[in-house]
Amino acid sequence: MKKSISILLVTALLFGLVGFLPASAETYTKEQLSITWFDKNYSRMSSFLEGLASVEYNGKTGFINTDGKEVIPYIYDSASLFWNGYATVSKGGKALIIDKSGKEISLGNYDDISYVTKNLFSASTYDGGIQTTLLDIDRNIIVAPGKYSSFYYARENRIYTIKFEGEHFEDDTFGLITEKGEELMPCTYNYMSIYSDGLIAVGNKEGNKIKYGYADKNGKFIIEPQFYYQGEPEPFLGHFRNGKAVAMDKDNNVFVIDKTGKKLEGVTPESLNKLDDFDLNYLERWQDKKSGKYGYKTKKHGIIIPAIFDEASYFVDDIASIKMGNKWGILKDPRINKNEKVTALVSPQKLTVNNVAVKNLEVYNIGGHNYFKLRDIAKLASSTESKFSVTWNGEEKLISLVKGEKYKELGTELKPGDNKNKKGIKSTAKLKINGESVELNAYNIEDQNYYEIRPLGEALGFEVDYNSATKTVELTM
Repeated sequence: MKKSISILLVTALLFGLVGFLPASAETYTKEQLSITWFDKNYSRMSSFLEGLASVEYNGKTGFINTDGKEVIPYIYDSASLFWNGYATVSKGGKALIIDKSGKEISLGNYDDISYVTKNLFSASTYDGGIQTTLLDIDRNIIVAPGKYSSFYYARENRIYTIKFEGEHFEDDTFGLITEKGEELMPCTYNYMSIYSDGLIAVGNKEGNKIKYGYADKNGKFIIEPQFYYQGEPEPFLGHFRNGKAVAMDKDNNVFVIDKTGKKLEGVTPESLNKLDDFDLNYLERWQDKKSGKYGYKTKKHGIIIPAIFDEASYFVDDIASIKMGNKWGILKDPRINKNEKVTALVSPQKLTVNNVAVKNLEVYNIGGHNYFKLRDIAKLASSTESKFSVTWNGEEKLISLVKGEKYKELGTELKPGDNKNKKGIKSTAKLKINGESVELNAYNIEDQNYYEIRPLGEALGFEVDYNSATKTVELTM
């Protein structure tokens, strides 16, 4: 079978493997770690995404929650992670969709199904060659089979298409369509980047290099192909950030351009590539080459957790799946204790929503992550496609969000803070989105719930980018 592509998960999983790293002052011993071990001897466990992890037990796959409770039985041959409330599974050779209650949804007789965006799925059959359909959860066909090999990624309300042209990745061609299936760019390009700052880098082979330019959201070239790159399938030296990008000419000279393609004098590529607090403090997996075991490190402090695990996943919402011997468990970020107050630093970063600046919003940074007041986000999204309602049940300590519903304002939204650091504690409020329980990282700060913006965006369907050059959080709703 031809390779399948999931850019979202590949991006999350590609952590570099390194050899010896110096320990830092923050290094924790095994005895200092908070690990919840599970009784069942799972043969495999994924990361926890949207509060659930897929596990393999006795040759079959199911899902457990962070308490180790079986939520979806071990009856599937394989399963993806949950994304926006759905996972794709294989059962008896048939591809299905399931929701978080375990309800099975059939889109038809397909060999493979993958999530694309919102309620759209890429569904393929392999008998006699790959035939792929883009359809919604109600089986409405958006793009009929035969035109593309796969619909593999979505961003800025645009869906990337691909045609498999050979056995190697570099032989494939890419295109771009709308969520309604309208073609914006034909599936004839060798490479495409993700959208950033409203532009997408698009290129074709020229000898042993890629010659590329930049197109807008309608697929129209704003900067004609004139830059070059030679290397891996993700060839572009830098996405646009605040109107600037790193580029290279045919003679391998590297420089910075503006959104007209003009070379900027006195601006260095290094000035556009500074790491933000999230990148510096994120616990990324590393492997000790000598022992083969895994631990966790940050770019800022080096080793935080020594290489003591036989298997280890990436961290999501401050937890990771780990294995020692034949036991799997959940590892909590040792830097965060749910029972202790943490310092919520006033975030110095700027904010834009759909490219419009939002000033004086009360935003805090905790452990390198940006936390926003939930009702502020609801207000900002209220006039966009990502709008959602918010209700609070005090007796049950339950926050309920419904996507697509009008938000009822309280009059307290978007108020500026006092520009002072605060103390926060892990929120004990439960959260449901469209009636489904969701576990997202949140803190209570002065009786208001603040949610980490990236996972919140993933759960509610809006996009979160960070422009490190201008220290700007960019929301696309």
